[in-house]
This record gives sequence, C-alpha cells and structure tokens, in this order.
Amino acid sequence: MEAINSYYLENDTVKEVKEFGLNFKNNGKNYYEVIRIFNNVPLFLNDHLSRLINTFKLENAALWLDSDEIKKKISLLIEVNKIENGIIKLVFNVKENEKNFYGYFIERNHLEDKEYVYGVNTGLFYGKRIKPNSKIVDSSLRAETNRVIAERNLLEVILVNEDNTITEGSRSNMYFVKGEKIVTVAIDKVLPGITRSKILEICTGLQYQVEERTINVDELRDFDGAFMSTTPLGVVPIRKIEEIEYNVDDNNVVKSIVQGYMQMVKEYEKSVKTKFQ
Repeated sequence: MEAINSYYLENDTVKEVKEFGLNFKNNGKNYYEVIRIFNNVPLFLNDHLSRLINTFKLENAALWLDSDEIKKKISLLIEVNKIENGIIKLVFNVKENEKNFYGYFIERNHLEDKEYVYGVNTGLFYGKRIKPNSKIVDSSLRAETNRVIAERNLLEVILVNEDNTITEGSRSNMYFVKGEKIVTVAIDKVLPGITRSKILEICTGLQYQVEERTINVDELRDFDGAFMSTTPLGVVPIRKIEEIEYNVDDNNVVKSIVQGYMQMVKEYEKSVKTKFQ
C-alpha cells in the first residue's frame, strides 16, 4: 500500500487509509506532485503548483482544481493526519470520461545525519523517461528501478540513455563537481525539479559556475564530487557511483551546497509562519 498514516483524500472525501487502493494507477493517465511537509509547512508550494500546471499544459490537458483548492486539500491532509513532517503525494487521475483527485502521505527514505556528511551509494540504470519534463507516473520504469535499488542496497540509480549519456536519477536530479564548477544535465532533458531550481539559486549566491550540458558516463571518473537532489531528502552527497568513489569529506563545494539548502528550508519555513502570526 502506497498511502500511509490514518487518512487520505479522494476528491473531496476524507477516507481511512485501509480503504486505499491503487487501481487508478493502471487506468488512465496519472499526473502527480510530491511535496515535503516541514514543521507543518508545505515547502516551496507555489513552485510545485507552477510545475503541476505546466505539466498539464505540456500534455494539452485541463487541470480541474485551482491553486487555492489544492492548497486547501493539502492543509486538510495535514490536519486530519496530525502530521508535522512528511511527504504528501497528489495524484490527478484522468480517464476518458472521468477525473479524480487523490492526496495522501507516502513513505520516505530516512537518511542518518552521517549520510549527509559522508555520502550515499548509487548505481547506473540503462533506461529513460518517455517525457522527462512532465511529472507523469511511469509505473514500469519505477518498478524496475525500485527492484534494482532494493537488490543492490543503493539509495538511487542514475538513468543512462542508449548513447551512454546521463539524464537524471530515477527520482532525483544529479550534479557533478569539478573544482568550483557544478555540471548538470540541461533542463530540457530532465524533470525540472523544485529542489534543482533552489540549488541553482544557492550556486549563484556562492558564486559557483553552473554548466548545463550533456554528460557521458565515461566522464564520471573525472569529477571531484557528485550530489543529488530530491523533494523528500533535499541535497544528498554521493560517495559512490558503481565502483567510482568520491571523497566527500574534503569537498567543500558539496558541503556548502548541502548546508545552503538546509538553511534555505529553515528560512522558507520561518517566512511562511511569519505571514500568519
């Protein structure tokens, strides 16, 4: 069961999680967003809503809920589940003659503090998203990458195209460090992650050069460091990609970006709460 905690939303109805089913995922098309709740605050909410709206535009589809309605549903989910910190998934299921909304909390990977310091293990996976710029459920790709991650005890796998170029993680954006330069795949080739946009802001503030370009697997050994970003986990240093190992301990560029993102999250939370005091 994907939904956790006590309750989920189906359209306007609050239901017990024990009633939850995933039949809708195999019927029609599913547009979705994943939002982190931090101390009762949905992080970077307007950015997530803008991306959701853009996904529908890219698919020439109509989003039937406006931003205020979606915000109210998120607030209701937080309230009925009495959850201060977690991950909410919003799914917009579209069939030929039917549209349904589902909102629920999902499990998240919990990293230990030391993993943000020393980094995590990742691998390579040869496969790609059909439409990388749209946040649409790709059940077959997700199932296969999840299987590899579990079997090899990895945190993430990096998707590789048939031409041996890297795109992104199965559920993350990827970045590579050379000196004080950050190299990442161009935005038109990947899902435009919300955390990704925040990282680019941080890099600008730290005066790090950002180069967006094609990255070949053969280049991985040439980089000084690497890190990934996801909505649930934020910015995570990478210690290994397959057998290639990076020295996270001595990479001050990666450390500064990890710390910069953590500070940005705290400042965002404070600014949102200040508005309602």
